[in-house]
Amino acid sequence: MNKKLLQDGKSQVKSRIAAMKSELINHRFLFLLLSVFLSTAGLKAQESIQVGSTARQMIVYAPTGIKQNRPLVISMHGMNQTMYDQKSQTQFQSVAQANNFVLVFPQSNGSQWQLWGTGDTDFILAIIDEMYKRYGIDRDRVYLSGFSMGGMMTYYAATMIADKIAAFAPVSGYLMSGPNANSSRPIPIIHVHGMDDGYVTYSNVQSHIDAWVARNGCPTPPVVTNPYPAVYTAKSIKKYYGHGKEGVEVVFIGVAGVGHWYSDNNWSADGVFTSQEIWNFCKKYSLKDGVPEFKYASVTDKNPKQIQVVLTKSVVASSFYTGFSVKIDGNAAFIDSVVVCDTNKVTVNLSQGILKENTVTLSYSNGNVVSTSLGKKMLNVTDKWVDNQLKGASPQIMEASTNVNGNALLMKFNKKMQIPADVSGVALNAQYNGPISIPVQQCSFFNNDSTTLSFSLGNQVYRDYTLSLAYSGSNILAADDGLLKAISNSPVTNYSNGLPVHVNSGRIGTDGITLSLDFSKAMALTSAQSGYFTLALNGKNVTSSGYSVINNTIQLTLSKCVHYGDSLKVSYTPKGIVAADNGLLDGFSN
Repeated sequence: MNKKLLQDGKSQVKSRIAAMKSELINHRFLFLLLSVFLSTAGLKAQESIQVGSTARQMIVYAPTGIKQNRPLVISMHGMNQTMYDQKSQTQFQSVAQANNFVLVFPQSNGSQWQLWGTGDTDFILAIIDEMYKRYGIDRDRVYLSGFSMGGMMTYYAATMIADKIAAFAPVSGYLMSGPNANSSRPIPIIHVHGMDDGYVTYSNVQSHIDAWVARNGCPTPPVVTNPYPAVYTAKSIKKYYGHGKEGVEVVFIGVAGVGHWYSDNNWSADGVFTSQEIWNFCKKYSLKDGVPEFKYASVTDKNPKQIQVVLTKSVVASSFYTGFSVKIDGNAAFIDSVVVCDTNKVTVNLSQGILKENTVTLSYSNGNVVSTSLGKKMLNVTDKWVDNQLKGASPQIMEASTNVNGNALLMKFNKKMQIPADVSGVALNAQYNGPISIPVQQCSFFNNDSTTLSFSLGNQVYRDYTLSLAYSGSNILAADDGLLKAISNSPVTNYSNGLPVHVNSGRIGTDGITLSLDFSKAMALTSAQSGYFTLALNGKNVTSSGYSVINNTIQLTLSKCVHYGDSLKVSYTPKGIVAADNGLLDGFSN
């Protein structure tokens, strides 16, 4: 960014602090009321995360039982606000709950976001990494949003880390130094702004929208919906620009009757629920949109000199694709040609034939394969296994896993198998506070599927165990008599339920209505199950009116307030409450 523009922008931002403070203070009491209410109604946790040498703060929300490969939304607060304010005013948790995505509200250092350098963009990247470790989020579906100065930070991040964020959603904020659409790629943007905003003025938004429309190559003029939504009489307006380069869109929503504020689900006059609008727009986008990826490759008896490569997208036809390389038993093989076979398939023609004994791998690096839809380049891959389907070739294990009950080891193969009479060569190794013996017993086809062998286990395994597979290289044959090669310490995916979970302690919050129960594992809980706990206040049963789950802690909102000197006892008779790994909760009393 130009240094002078940066300095001008910083000075303009600071000049607005005094004006913005008065409006923010007027809303502070509302923020606090909302924060108290929501703190007892959602899944949340204030946490620290290390970014370089600095400990940064954030609130994390993840719906109970969320699966892997779900999106992440990061929502940033305004100047002189906090992550609690942003959580309260956006009402984003209800959207995350309904649509099953992870939500993070980060906290700035001090009162402002850093619209220069990499201090806060590094924070955003650290959040993405942490949520991937914790929840296995889909890193290609990360969406960034922010209100006021958080919106400014959203625009700044678009110029810095566009390769990490799939879509951007600024609200009531733009760069004070002027439009800057210098991103590494075309990016989808939705901007929502109050039409009566006198602090970050509404009249200046269009110049920023125009810059991104030009950068993205979106068609003009826009498609205008006025009023928006069409069923409302308010004068909110939506401008739609799309599709541009790589299929991206730009949307600008001006909200009637709203000043420097976030239009929420209770704003009935305009009909615009900003968080829902953001999700509806962002959810369409992934960093992998239109990108061809390697999916599968095989060689068959039909032509041992040909490798058929299947891709995830249709690709532009070429007389000779570049970028491919092949290894046979670790040695480079000479490629005669690579040509299109079908819309999403290419054929690699080799000078030499592949034998049943061979192990074959395929790589692709910076070639000329591009998608037909958006013209995006194929992702590079290195040493991808080629399925050797020649008669008598060694079978390959596609996945080794346990069943949910933990009493069977399943092996999924790339071809039809024989049932081995002798399973002594198969060993399942388990670790949990030391090694555990897991005898492998007889074998059968799983659900009559001859490509999957099921080995019954002498002892039950649990999700808490770390499992690996070893095989001596004898007795397991494919239907075409290909012998499975020896295996040493290959990881096994553990789908079994966890060990039982137990309660550790309980405590009442300073508000007198929040009961926190701490357990030995991360927990999962449904609304119906929150009533399975028996609560006795001074000997009389009371109920809970809400709940939340924060890692190992279940918080219950009591229907009556607990005062100093009161006696509160909690009991639970096993009724199916489980940990996040499906381990059953043990009963407890008093």
